[in-house]
Amino acid sequence: MIVDQTSVEGKYVNLSAFKKASIPVKVEDWPGKMHMKSMIIDDNILIIGSMNFTKQGEIKNDENTIIIENVPILTKSYKEHFLKLWDSIKYNPQN
Repeated sequence: MIVDQTSVEGKYVNLSAFKKASIPVKVEDWPGKMHMKSMIIDDNILIIGSMNFTKQGEIKNDENTIIIENVPILTKSYKEHFLKLWDSIKYNPQN
């Protein structure tokens, strides 16, 4: 998971919960917010949209979410983009 510094400083990201679940997290260090919301599950399911993965994002806000299954070229493209971002980030709060 990649988050921005403002998320870490706020009340919405609990890094210790991710650490406890052995989910690697990096905090991006470039200007602006990390505003992409995407998730890849088992290299087969791609979830993208405007929704924050919070209770409010799920229940209260007007959002869009698209779930795409079995489109390997699209999933691969998103994964490659994520890994490029991941590799460019030096700060890992779990170290």
